[in-house]
Amino acid sequence: MMKKTLILIGLILFVSPIQSVAQSDVQLCREKINLSLAKEQRLYRSVLYGEPEADEAPIGTVRFDDKGTPWMKKEDNKWSTAEEEESPDGIEVTEKTQSNSEMDSSAELETRKGIFQTRRMLTSELIPYLTQSLRALRCRTEAVCELAKRSVYQENNTPSSIKIQTSGCVERQVMTYPECQFKAKDDTLADASDIYERCDNVVKQMIEREESLLKMAVEYDAAYRSMLQFAGNFDLFMKELQWPFTFTLRQATGLIGQFNRIPCFLSSCDASPLQ
Repeated sequence: MMKKTLILIGLILFVSPIQSVAQSDVQLCREKINLSLAKEQRLYRSVLYGEPEADEAPIGTVRFDDKGTPWMKKEDNKWSTAEEEESPDGIEVTEKTQSNSEMDSSAELETRKGIFQTRRMLTSELIPYLTQSLRALRCRTEAVCELAKRSVYQENNTPSSIKIQTSGCVERQVMTYPECQFKAKDDTLADASDIYERCDNVVKQMIEREESLLKMAVEYDAAYRSMLQFAGNFDLFMKELQWPFTFTLRQATGLIGQFNRIPCFLSSCDASPLQ
């Protein structure tokens, strides 16, 4: 009996570290997937709404550098972020700053004009480009999930180059995620299935949300452009109406000024006031 108890305790001590390591790997893999999906979302929104240079961005703008660190613009030429540093007293949070030029050189995305910033076009003419951008977002986010699934069964922890192609999308050459490269063992199959299902659900929710936001943005853009077109046409109408209207008033004013020169031939003109 004592021997069986010792064997059971040994098995528990042996299995527990494996489970903790697996949970840690799963958490790292989830974080990597979330960061990759967030980057694809920022790229998609920059295509729609544009990505101005750092000196043109308003105060309060948040941007990410090439390492995925968020930066906020606090002054005209100051971007800051919070950085954690270990010290003898524990973890301290310090502020790190950089200028507009440094932000542009280390930015995650390139500066560009957005589709909604296109001038002299109707909103209906922009819809094909907007829908194509949304389709590209769907392809790229699905590729992230496919890459995570392919990374699970890699033999080693070093990233390797593989080709990813989802349904109806262009083939891409990408590097696997070291955080998601679990070995194909029985104790990781459940973790792998959890990653599959979670990534697909996150992508589905993201696409549905972006579709709703795009619909609202198109409606707002159409109303705004219609108002500008109406205002422009009304200004042209008022300019065309201005000259004949003012010319007629000018002639009428000149005629009224000549009324005092009309002589009075009626006897009532010299009549005394009524008593």
